[in-house]
Amino acid sequence: MTQQSAPAPTLKTTNLTLVSPEELLKHEEWIFDSISRRAYELFENRGCTYGSDLDDWFRAESELLKPVKCHVLESDDRLIAHAEVPGFGPHEIKVSLEPGWLKIGGRRETSENRNTGEAIMYSLGHSLLPADQIFHVAELSAEVDPSKANVTFKDGMLEIVMPIVPPANGALTQASVNSSVANHTSDVTATASADTAVKETGDKGKAASSIG
Repeated sequence: MTQQSAPAPTLKTTNLTLVSPEELLKHEEWIFDSISRRAYELFENRGCTYGSDLDDWFRAESELLKPVKCHVLESDDRLIAHAEVPGFGPHEIKVSLEPGWLKIGGRRETSENRNTGEAIMYSLGHSLLPADQIFHVAELSAEVDPSKANVTFKDGMLEIVMPIVPPANGALTQASVNSSVANHTSDVTATASADTAVKETGDKGKAASSIG
């Protein structure tokens, strides 16, 4: 009897819904507070000697946050961001979008915290901090429309398609009017200057003829 191999798992694309900037801001503030507390613990462990504040902060950040590789490409009418979030599921990630900012946050669940309903914690001195987190902020090169953005997740990769907000028609019209006025003013000024020069030349010619 021929043994059939199991079919390869299908990589499913999942659509994600953007969360409000306020929701992710709370997560950002909590992350900042956690890093601050861990950095202070490292400072205390070094005997409270000054001079390595940044080293303490970067070490605390690396202990608490997993790095996110994010690349943003720009086309004529949209920005497309690709963010690598291996090990995270779509339900563990939150994406927030503002006209000029993209923010990605997440916390990975484990079998223990799924069973207990609580986040796995590990002790660092007097602090209790959650592990397996991501938080990334990207400043965008153009203003985008969050209401028309599309976020998908597949195999540890996020794709965020963000339509660029076109220039307002009113702004274009006003710019055109200003340009036309400026050009007309320049033409009038140039004509007036030319007329003045001709008049002065004629007056000098008449004066010379009178003297002669």
